[in-house]
Amino acid sequence: SVNLGIDCGTSNKITDAAGRKWVGDGAYIQSGESYTAKNGQDSTILSTLRVFKSKKKNCYNIPGFQGLKVLLRAFFYYGNYDSNSSPPSFDLFFDGNKWTTVQTINDDWIYFEIIYVTKRQNISVCLAQVNPNQFPFISALEVWSLDSNMYNQIDSSHALVLNQRLAYGSSQLIRYPTDPYNRNWKAFRGNGLVSVSNSASSVDVTQTKDVVPPAVMLNAVTTPNTSFKFFYHTSSLPSTQEVPIYLNMYFTEVQDLKPSSDLRRFNVMVDNEVKDVVNPIYQTALETTNADITASSNTQIVLAATSDSTLPPLVSGLELFIISDPLSNSTTNTTDVEGLASLQEGFPVLKEWSGDPCLPAEYPWDWVNCNNETTPRVTSLLLSGYNLNGMLPNFSSLDALQTINLQNNSITGDIPDFLASFPNLTLLDVRDNNFTGYIPKWISEKPNLEFRSSGNSYLCNITCPKPPSKHHVQKWLVGVLSSVIPTLVGAAVIAAVRYWCKCGKSQKKKAKPSDNKAGKSTVTENIQIFALHLIRYIHLFKFILFFKNILEVYIETMILIALQGHLKAQIVRR
Repeated sequence: SVNLGIDCGTSNKITDAAGRKWVGDGAYIQSGESYTAKNGQDSTILSTLRVFKSKKKNCYNIPGFQGLKVLLRAFFYYGNYDSNSSPPSFDLFFDGNKWTTVQTINDDWIYFEIIYVTKRQNISVCLAQVNPNQFPFISALEVWSLDSNMYNQIDSSHALVLNQRLAYGSSQLIRYPTDPYNRNWKAFRGNGLVSVSNSASSVDVTQTKDVVPPAVMLNAVTTPNTSFKFFYHTSSLPSTQEVPIYLNMYFTEVQDLKPSSDLRRFNVMVDNEVKDVVNPIYQTALETTNADITASSNTQIVLAATSDSTLPPLVSGLELFIISDPLSNSTTNTTDVEGLASLQEGFPVLKEWSGDPCLPAEYPWDWVNCNNETTPRVTSLLLSGYNLNGMLPNFSSLDALQTINLQNNSITGDIPDFLASFPNLTLLDVRDNNFTGYIPKWISEKPNLEFRSSGNSYLCNITCPKPPSKHHVQKWLVGVLSSVIPTLVGAAVIAAVRYWCKCGKSQKKKAKPSDNKAGKSTVTENIQIFALHLIRYIHLFKFILFFKNILEVYIETMILIALQGHLKAQIVRR
């Protein structure tokens, strides 16, 4: 089996008291904020939550379950995390299908559960804001794989939405690890019913196709005698309309009857129509399933003893599901999804959006519009003011685009030619960015295309003269400086030699011919003076080279500024 517990709003890994392993949710979502519930809660799992204060919908993507029948459960504990004592209401979706509307409460946790066969590569769980200032949140998610033969009285095009799961006569909740499939069986005894314990120490459950836990079969409720009927109240179902339901009931005899005198037999009836006749067996669990009926809060589900029964009806367990509408197999066009993925790779800020870009239709991604085809196509990119930085990645696979709005970002580089490939493009808005280069010729040639480009200082119309390139500027500078520098160096060397000669003649006039010692001293001094001045001129030469580098950078900068001014003037005139 493949199982996963996600503790939302934390990065910790823990194992709970039941032995279930939980991981933080960072690998499954990139949006939302982490909070801690302020009101106490026994479960560590429910002490943190992830809150979504932006975007129309926010989605968890959970890989690894494609093609499996799974139990998917979502937990919500408000815990007054925001100190407003105002638990929100919002919509919950799975794989592009409406799951339910979540109405959270202030001081307790709630959960929702469905069973279905996954068909997509990733399980998608999305939360969508419905009311202003009521921010969706989630506390935990569980995905638990089931045996493919379980709950098979409906086809894979529907989901089972849990309404109730009860363990009659039990004194406590039955859950994992007692139920290896991680189902929660709520203990229920009921007014006017008699709780009984099974005299058998174990019950064989292998004949139940949905593998009821043996612990559920160790207790039951019954009526005081055969004249009393057992009524299951359907008040948890909608009151205004009937919905298709999936009803499982589990039975076993709780005592070793005497065949000669004891008989327990009863009818399972829905609104007075007999659906099954049950004769429980000692130490063996039996299951009845009804998946072809509709019910509302006014529907009566009754167990009534047959006329020949000497013992009243009993029941150990019950599962009630609402059968969903046919599940949507639609997803956004694959090539469109690839194009959007390219945008997200090029602009990481867009990775906060996940789940299906176009579905459900009322909650597409904030920056796309889609058409209403069975397999939706993306028709608009609405990316104005999304703080996009860098060059446009290639998203040419989005070939149904009609509108591309990139206004008010910091996108750089040329306007790419792949934008010419969109056959239905009617608006291309690149205003207030940092695009450079020439406006491509195809823009003026594309029929019915409205092009907006103001606010790009270095973007030039195609009729502008071509400015000199940076290479030409550098070549000119090298030519000028290569002729100036040798002249300066040569002048410096000549000046040093002439100075040395002058100093030598002056010293000879002052020295006496008869004084050999003095003559030797004068020669030494002249050599030292020449060396000193040579060093000075070497330093001067180094300074000239340094000045040459600065001069080159300065001249290049001034030329670029002049070219930019020239381009601006051309754009203004256009």
